[in-house]
Amino acid sequence: MAEAMNSSRHIRVAADRRGSGIDRKALWVVSELGLPTIVKTCVSCRSTRHRPTGKIRVNANHKLLDVWLLICCDLCGRTSKIPVHERVNVRALDNERLLRFENNDPAMVRQLTMDAAR
Repeated sequence: MAEAMNSSRHIRVAADRRGSGIDRKALWVVSELGLPTIVKTCVSCRSTRHRPTGKIRVNANHKLLDVWLLICCDLCGRTSKIPVHERVNVRALDNERLLRFENNDPAMVRQLTMDAAR
């Protein structure tokens, strides 16, 4: 019985008034509706709720790169940055990963948002 309780929720529902019952199991399915809210204090309005803009900023200074995930305050709309890589050598990043940053790859934005929300 304990084994069944771990895999799904076990509910006992009475079928009639004599006390006999029907065993039913409920299987819960959780699906993602969107990206999570990122908790960070806004410098303009002091709100703590931000959402990803879907964009990644890449800035090069000679052979060093900075990469940021751009987020937007839910209350005032101010854009902020979350550092992904700071002052990393261009050759330290895989070429495919760098292209995904430059092209604002949705899968990369999702991965970075999930990491930032922890």
